[in-house]
Amino acid sequence: MLVFVLIGILAAGCAKQKKPGNKTSASKPVASRHEARGEVQNSGCKEDLAGIFMISRATLPHGAAAPSTNMEGRVGFIVGKAGTLLKTADGGLTWRQVLTKKPAALDLERILFMSTNEGWAIGPEQLLHSADCGETWTPAPELPEKFYYFGPSAASASAYYQMQPPTCGASVWRTPPGSIIWKSLPSHLPRNDYGAVFFYNDNLGWVAGNYGIFARTENGGQTWQTRPLEDAGRICQIQFVSPVTGWMRANLGHNGNIFYSNDGGASWQNKNINSIRPYWNINDMQFLDEKTGFLLVHVESGKNQVMQTRDGGSSWKVLGTHLLEISAFCFISPAEGWVIGAGGETFHYHP
Repeated sequence: MLVFVLIGILAAGCAKQKKPGNKTSASKPVASRHEARGEVQNSGCKEDLAGIFMISRATLPHGAAAPSTNMEGRVGFIVGKAGTLLKTADGGLTWRQVLTKKPAALDLERILFMSTNEGWAIGPEQLLHSADCGETWTPAPELPEKFYYFGPSAASASAYYQMQPPTCGASVWRTPPGSIIWKSLPSHLPRNDYGAVFFYNDNLGWVAGNYGIFARTENGGQTWQTRPLEDAGRICQIQFVSPVTGWMRANLGHNGNIFYSNDGGASWQNKNINSIRPYWNINDMQFLDEKTGFLLVHVESGKNQVMQTRDGGSSWKVLGTHLLEISAFCFISPAEGWVIGAGGETFHYHP
């Protein structure tokens, strides 16, 4: 009889036990699915996972109060298919489902927190709000003008921002902490097909989309300055770590570049990553500060890489390779983070 011992990641295959009359033979090695420094964690879930947020000083918006010591990098959330919303209080050693699962539960794709207590879980057809560190969740009302779907979103320490899906409207709606009452920004966006949004504070905001369309506001959306970007591809994520320093990524059509600004988005530079092929997808991006950042790159079916920069995007190295479909990550330091993916997969990077 074969006895298999599962310890974290599957490594080399175990040798077969001897049986009377049979020759001893060794089984073939079993390849690890995670070629990275860390360990698999048990999410207790088999659904495909889509978004993750670990509460820490590195992930909360600028101006948010720092979490307590026992929360720093230990409390976190994962969302995914069929109403999956998981919470951990021990850095991912254990996860529990905090929503009541229903047969026809709607998918969730992203999760954001604007403080240690207040968070938002976003799906195409539902938006959930929590004011008690993710213990309970309340459906948010539909956006005004009778629009039923939720598009790109962002959270600052002073407001949550929700856009309509690209081509379906030209508004950004906001709600302050402790509220789920929508209020439109002072003016409509210059276009109706933006696919990414980010607000650093009440005044500074940026939107971008396909074919390099881009706009920024310095007065909370009263006016917008537009500037097209050449060869930018389909921009789907924006992040600023200060009022002047920020990055954008395109998941397709990027030509091996991400885009960098050191003047608040007035101008952008291509940061070419030689090791990224133009036809690979860049599926996630996170910067901890002006120097340290991460990319999630889809190399081919069943193969994804986590890449890291420590010099603001001038050079990159592969931090780990994952031989399955990975959808998102969240890092709280240069050495510690989590990646999630298909079939409930969760992997913890650590020193």
